[in-house]
Amino acid sequence: MQSFVFVILAIFGSLITSSYCHITPPNQSLVPSKLLLSRDTNGLQENVTWDKYSMSVNGKRLYVYSGEFHPWRLPVIDLWLDILHKLKALGYNAVSVYVHWGLVEAEQGVFNFNGIFNWEPFFDAIKKVGLYVIVRPGPYINAELSAGGFPGWRQHAPEGIYWRVSNEAYYKQITPYINEISRRLAPHQITNGGPIILLQLENELSVAAAPGYDWPANQYMEYLRETFIDAGINVPLIHNDVAHNGYYATSGVIDIYTYDTYPITCSNWNGALSQGDWDKHLSFAPGHPHFLGENGGGFYAQWTDANNNCPSFMDPFVFRLMYKNQYSMSVTAMNIYMIYGGTNWGHLSFHRTPTTYDFVTAISEDRSITREKYSEMKLQAHLFAVSPAFLTTRLLVKSTNSYTSNTEVVVSCTKDEIGNKTAFWTVRHSSPLSPNTSQFNLTIPTSKGEITIPQLSGTLTLPGKDSRIYLTDYKLGPYNMLYSSAELFTWQKIDDTYVAVLYGSPGEIHETAFTFPGKAPNITLLEGNALLDKQISNDTAILNYNSTGQSVVSIGPDIKLYLLDKFEAYKFWVSALSCGGEGNVIVKGPYLVRDACIIDSTLHVSGDTNATAPIEVIASSKISSIKWNDKEISTTRSATGSLIGLITFASPEIDIPVLSELEWKSIDSLPEVTSGYDDSKWVDASNTTTVNGVRNLTTPTDLYSGTYGFHTGYILYRGHFTATGNETEFYIQMLGGWGFGYSVWLNDIFIGSNIGSASSHGGQSTFTFSQLAAGTENVVTIIYQQMGYNENESGGITNPRGIWNYNFGSATPAVTWKIQGNHGGENYADKARGPYNEGGTYAERKGFHQPGVDTTSWPTLSPFKGTETAGVQFYTTEFELKLPPGYDIPLSFNLTASADSRVLFFVNGYQFGRYIGNFGPQHLFPVPEGILNYQGENTVSVVIWAQGEAGAHISEFSIVKTGVYQTGLGKIRSSLQPRYLERGAF
Repeated sequence: MQSFVFVILAIFGSLITSSYCHITPPNQSLVPSKLLLSRDTNGLQENVTWDKYSMSVNGKRLYVYSGEFHPWRLPVIDLWLDILHKLKALGYNAVSVYVHWGLVEAEQGVFNFNGIFNWEPFFDAIKKVGLYVIVRPGPYINAELSAGGFPGWRQHAPEGIYWRVSNEAYYKQITPYINEISRRLAPHQITNGGPIILLQLENELSVAAAPGYDWPANQYMEYLRETFIDAGINVPLIHNDVAHNGYYATSGVIDIYTYDTYPITCSNWNGALSQGDWDKHLSFAPGHPHFLGENGGGFYAQWTDANNNCPSFMDPFVFRLMYKNQYSMSVTAMNIYMIYGGTNWGHLSFHRTPTTYDFVTAISEDRSITREKYSEMKLQAHLFAVSPAFLTTRLLVKSTNSYTSNTEVVVSCTKDEIGNKTAFWTVRHSSPLSPNTSQFNLTIPTSKGEITIPQLSGTLTLPGKDSRIYLTDYKLGPYNMLYSSAELFTWQKIDDTYVAVLYGSPGEIHETAFTFPGKAPNITLLEGNALLDKQISNDTAILNYNSTGQSVVSIGPDIKLYLLDKFEAYKFWVSALSCGGEGNVIVKGPYLVRDACIIDSTLHVSGDTNATAPIEVIASSKISSIKWNDKEISTTRSATGSLIGLITFASPEIDIPVLSELEWKSIDSLPEVTSGYDDSKWVDASNTTTVNGVRNLTTPTDLYSGTYGFHTGYILYRGHFTATGNETEFYIQMLGGWGFGYSVWLNDIFIGSNIGSASSHGGQSTFTFSQLAAGTENVVTIIYQQMGYNENESGGITNPRGIWNYNFGSATPAVTWKIQGNHGGENYADKARGPYNEGGTYAERKGFHQPGVDTTSWPTLSPFKGTETAGVQFYTTEFELKLPPGYDIPLSFNLTASADSRVLFFVNGYQFGRYIGNFGPQHLFPVPEGILNYQGENTVSVVIWAQGEAGAHISEFSIVKTGVYQTGLGKIRSSLQPRYLERGAF
């Protein structure tokens, strides 16, 4: 069919003005415009509507461009504003958030929405920045969290076996939470003047949870829908289908179908550049906008990533290729997962991930935006913020080389079906990962007929591993940009001038043309030397130029083009005026622009900078001066009409303590193995049956730690028995998740460890010892590290943590078991830091990791010296920071420890690092201001578990700065840091 069309084109030439990317869709005249523009609604409100093209908010079509951010992975309330500023500066208009059920209802029926778990400050920050919110409250959220966000008490919930199914017992468990969270979210819906525009039911329920229940789980989803609506939720409901299978698309339980796609992981592409999702979309949800509920913005680290290649594999070229391919399929709503990953502080994560949840995102874990992908994603998002024609497009031509002079280059055509004019041409290599640079010409239809670009001179260039979006018949205000091979970053109306910012890779030839109702006006070079050729031909003005540096060209009095290479384009920001006027200003130069406001004739710009640098402001001529972070800067008016000045960066004095030089105090944190230790107040592990329902017991009593309310960190068992006289060995089988390990003592004698594996759930060991005398009383003590529950056990719990089996060889003594974990278990002691912060070592149970412990009687011992025996040792020190105010100085702890060691460290009571000496893999642990007191006292504590007889020590433990920025963010208040209170003996 394609060959036939192009034969016709070749024969008739100008008689035919388009090929597959039709100027007039063949059925346009048969479809009344009212039907094309009709809007769907959920029947509960009219604020958020949609059709097959895109969503509308309060009557205006909107590209919903969202980034995923979990505030609870950054436990400093004042820093939430920082992330939201940086997300808004990308050009995004929405943020997607999970609510973590397990954080707020750790003890069944008791909710904690206080402090860092309070959502009100988050919505306050949202209002300041001006973003919409997609809220995803679960009950199940996945998110690489322990149990996928389900509370730990699920492990011993007595009613029912399977979760995430149509089951009345399960409904009883989730309904109080749904009612509670809905009560808190409902006032923030757009229908009440708030920012929430969508709510997601469940997450990725795309595989049958359990046999014998309906699939797809329509009854369960319908229950969720009814319960949320009854609880006051009236915005449209979505569900995130895990694999674009069409589940629930037409079931009536959701309003808008979405799916997630992770075409790339840290090791492969998974068909990232297929356009098959367009066909699936037309099949599953033809009446809905094409909505990517989760689109991979990176990938998470795992314990197995000792040689982690994810940062290099997630190079910006990935996103130039992948995202632009997705845009070609008329994706008009997209949520990037993650935009800021943050930290799995405490024991938030499921068993496969370490402390970091950086996710190789655009905004790094330390909150910096130094990765090139941030700038690349900024260029892309801003295009769609100013391209309303894209919101009614369809993919009309899939990737083909029929339009190019080079068969190695393919293009897709995505065209506005309503305006019937603007087209978006996505260009890439036929072998997308080809490293080769290709030269080509592009012959495409326009409103002026078929045109071969460039017309004046040169050829187009496509570097290896790259993709471009060319435009034809694009409306720039009242003007028609006939075509542009340079990509569009943004355009804005400044006074009576339409300013557009166009860019390409350095040194490339590009061409842009405009048509006018009458004779085209003159082309004038105002700045730079990029303009190579120009042509005025009746109603058409053509510019041929080199995209190097920055040049500025005017076309008549009303159009001004900034012609840039992409690295210059990276320096540009578009900021909405928060006061003093409407519209946007364009700012070039700073590391970050947070806000802009006009007061009288002064433009107040707030933001961050990390070096002395020029600033250029493209704004109304009525603005005569600029203040940067409330400090006036000297400016001059450029030949292009912009204001030019200089932002001065003052390098601060930064004094960071050397941890190895501090005095450390230390105590034994495994006194449980000493003779005469009293465990009478520990929990009896005496249940003779289990509510698990999936895995039958293979021990006389239930020894799953979750049964007894212990779900985090290091957990201990003590088994008391009277020897028969035949005991010479102890066999144990345990399961704790990837990377877990355990150590065993018989009485006060260390008999061995299983150091664990980065890719194994469980382990089993047989430890030998000298024969015990008959009739003697003995105790076996076991410490193991619970790495977090599996995230995706949808139905029953097939992998409970703890002891699965044990024996003493041929001897069969009766064993009475005790168990101990974090202080209080589900009724955890530290309500400020939450249920995932502490584990079960002695020092943690006592609260010695908190500030304010009197350590004067403790021995002085450094973790750099460590111990020379197996066991657990606790170390703590104090220091003062006096970092200069007005600066954002991200700090990280650099940690390396000896083999056969496991390390936790706490900063002012917050656990911010889990390290395993045998496979790491993480060494740099960012700790944000607000957990660290930048102007005050700090307490750092370290727990070192030596799994080998040779002991363990830290070889590297230092605080390093990963950036220095003068900031307009403002003062950061510290999160609550309750000081030590005696917790009693146990």
